[in-house]
Amino acid sequence: APLPWITWTPYTYPFNISGQPAITVPCGLAADNLPAGLQVAGPWGHDRRVLDFAEACEQALAPLNPDRVAPRPYRP
Repeated sequence: APLPWITWTPYTYPFNISGQPAITVPCGLAADNLPAGLQVAGPWGHDRRVLDFAEACEQALAPLNPDRVAPRPYRP
């Protein structure tokens, strides 16, 4: 039987409930070869601030993991 969604999204649940903007930035692989990420959350209504910070983190981490392919940021 499929698992309830709360079992595979435990770290996003508080932000889904509160409506706060949140994003996870892939950070490459940890020492045990498992994927690592950075979760960023911000105050309600500050989506652009969270996205800008996540983009800055991706750019800062890019030289450490050149094999990771990230999409180019969308700028309207």
